[in-house]
Formats: sequence, structure tokens, C-alpha cells
Amino acid sequence: MKKIAFILLAGLTIASCSRDVDVQTTDDNNLERITIRTSGEISGELHAMNEDVTINGKNMATPISYGYKAFAEGPANLKWTDDRVDPSDPSWQGTSQLAQATAIFAVDDFLFVTWHLEDELYGGAVSVYEFDSNTDTYTYIQIAEFEDTDWHELSVTKNSLTGFYEIFLAGQRCPNSSNYILSDHKGAVVGKLLFNYITDQFDVGTYKELPLPGHGANDIVAYSGDYFVVTGNGAGGGTGGNQFGGGGVYKTDYALTNVSEADFMEDVMIIDENPYSLGIDPITIINRNEDDFEEYDFDPGFGSLGSLIANSTYTPSTTTTNLDRFGSCHVEEFDAFGIPTGESMMVALGKSGLFKENGGTWTEINGRGSYAYFSVCYDPNTKLIYTAEGEAGVSILAASGYPGGALVADYDVLAAFIPPTTQPAAWSDGFNVKDVATFANNYLSIAVGGTDGFGSPSKGGVYFVKKN
Repeated sequence: MKKIAFILLAGLTIASCSRDVDVQTTDDNNLERITIRTSGEISGELHAMNEDVTINGKNMATPISYGYKAFAEGPANLKWTDDRVDPSDPSWQGTSQLAQATAIFAVDDFLFVTWHLEDELYGGAVSVYEFDSNTDTYTYIQIAEFEDTDWHELSVTKNSLTGFYEIFLAGQRCPNSSNYILSDHKGAVVGKLLFNYITDQFDVGTYKELPLPGHGANDIVAYSGDYFVVTGNGAGGGTGGNQFGGGGVYKTDYALTNVSEADFMEDVMIIDENPYSLGIDPITIINRNEDDFEEYDFDPGFGSLGSLIANSTYTPSTTTTNLDRFGSCHVEEFDAFGIPTGESMMVALGKSGLFKENGGTWTEINGRGSYAYFSVCYDPNTKLIYTAEGEAGVSILAASGYPGGALVADYDVLAAFIPPTTQPAAWSDGFNVKDVATFANNYLSIAVGGTDGFGSPSKGGVYFVKKN
């Protein structure tokens, strides 16, 4: 989900964690680097589906039926920029058919999906789909394609006063294309793109972005009128003699005016809001310091980013690899009588495994086998946890409070998700799952792609699924 380029880090010269970062925020060529496609140009990139699958798992209270409703394929002919090539060289830019989905955000009846290109090419997009829960149908509205920027994560806010969805994007822009002047900036950016939900159109002319220290912005969360963005280098720990490793946590406002607070770390991969925190340390941060994973709890209302202290540190037995995808979610905990007792954080650490973190204690969750875990999400309605495991597909786990009886323990694997048997024509290379997320109560998104079952590059896409 998060692709970071390997470039030697320069020295970081920002003197204070709470000092404003002076950045460039204007870009005269936005209209040239961003292409909007709509209507007939994208009509062939969304495929209606109608296939139900039933999963009979270990002591499931009742079998669960899912319906595949649509498949959104990655953008065709996505333009890219290669930072390793001089801009005067004709091979500096080209097009690719291998875009991968990185994140999905649902608001009202719209779904916003971000895309990127893997390896050393910079190119990404934001696509918008509208879904009708009455008919379980989807409509592809528009896509905004960036010729020099990967997008890894997003957060969307509805502004009823202006009629816009404000899309905040975390990603990585080609440094040779942007020419930003900022100490230790190696590509990490946060951008703000508007989508008019009255006319169903992107407003490219108002697009704005900020460069940040680090190679890539990996995650973003909105909280109490501000945005918090994390960056890293994809390798864990410092390189090139830079003690900070080019990673950190950065605070900015909704207008992307500047960075008002920062805390410099090594390789920050995850920032997540805890919906069960009751307002106490509502934000969780995961930093990768070489082979160790540090967990931080943070309350923006009390204390600055510069005063963060790790709540726990854990060293997995299996070392994660460079550029691994990571994910997290918070889950509720219940006692034997179904009374809430607290919460835990589930953390997917790529090839290092799946873990539960609670009160400073890390516990490895044993799944179906020695698979990599790229994403994890929680459905509070059914007390189910879904994990994205690459070519192993999707596992379904019993969360605390799941009505499975005495034979089902918390975090037991109930079943493996069944891929569709009628693959869309645009996707015929397997079920290599990179991300899984829930939205609108009874719906799932399953992002697939990266490689086929034989390790060859393959186009990505997203299945939209309904839990019947």
C-alpha cells in the first residue's frame, strides 16, 4: 500500500519539533500534471457483478453470505514520471497499465479510492464511485490522475457550506518534478483536492499541497480541526547518516497553511484514530525503528507532538522487509456477559505477522499459516475481523464478543474468504489481496493486484462486496 523510493537522506535542519516548517505551497503546473477523465472515457473500467458466495466457518453462529456487486479496475494508461531519469530524456515519462489501489474512503453514498504505481515510477490517481444501497449498483463518476505523484492514503471531509468534499491525500511526489525546497524533503507530500458533490466534478484549479520531510507520506488522520500526517523511508530506521531517518509526524490545518508541529522519528507507517478511546489518547502511531515497532498514544488536546513517548516497543520474531504494506484497526473487547471492557489495536506488519496490542503488551495472532498481513479491519456489527494476506486471500477472524460459543476463542480463524468464480474480463490473474476495508455497515472493499500467482506484475482493482 505504501511505496517508498530509496534515496540517500540529506541532513535534517529543522531545529525544533514545534517550529513551523517553512514550505512552498503553490504550484503553477497543477492543471498540466492532473488529468480528469469522466463519462465515456472511464465507462469500461467499472464492471457490474452478481455473484453470491456462502462461507461456512468454524462454529459460525450462522453461515455468512456475501455478494460481489462490482469490480473497479485500475486506471488505464496512467502516466508516470521516473525520478531516476533526467527530465530532458524522453524516457522521463510514460504510461502504465499496472496501477494498484491503496486506500478507500466512504462518505455519504460516495467512495473515494486512491491508486499508485509500484517500484520506482511516480504516478497515481483518485477515483470517485457512487453507490446505491437500494439497488446495490455502482456508478463511476470521475478520476483525477497525477502524472508525477503516488497516493497512499486519504481522508475526506464534507463541507456543507461550500458543497465540496475536501479530499486530503498522503503520498509521494517525484522530487525532480516538484523542485520543492525543504530540508530533508525526498518526495513526501500532503495534498488537498476538492470534489463538488452538487455537480459531481473535481475542482483541479483549487488543488493545493505541502511538501514534508521524508520519502513518502504513509498515512493521514483528521482530528479536531487539524490533520496529522506520518512519513517514512520504507526501510525502518535511519539511512545515510541521518539520525531521524527522514520520517516523522506532522500537524497541519485544513487549509494546508503550514506544518505547525512535528515529531521526528525513523519510519512512521501508521496513524490511526481510536473510536473507542472515550477521548483519552485518541490517536495511535506506529513507528518502525529498524526491526522494532514503537507504539505511541497521543491526545492533541494535551501536549505537543514533540513530547511523544513510546507506550510500548516490540520486536517480532520474523523481520519485515523493505516497502512492506502495513495496516491497523481498533477492536472492542467484551467479557463473557457481552459487557464492553475496553479495546485493543490490531496491527498488520507485513511479513512480520498480525498482532494485538493492548496496554503495552503485544500478542501475535496465529492465522491460517505463515502469510504476510498487509491490512486488517473490524466489523463491529458482526464482531468479525478481516485480514488482507496477499496471495493467501482474506481471512475472517472472530473478534471479542463473537457469538461462536465455547469452541470459538477470541481471534480464532473462522474461515477464508471465497474469491469470485466469475472473474471480470479485466481481472483474470488471481486473488492477490492487498487491502480490505468495511464501509456503510454491510459493505466490504477488497483491493487486489500487484502480482499474479506466478509473481508477474498484474493490474490492480477493487471488488465491492455486500454482506447479505
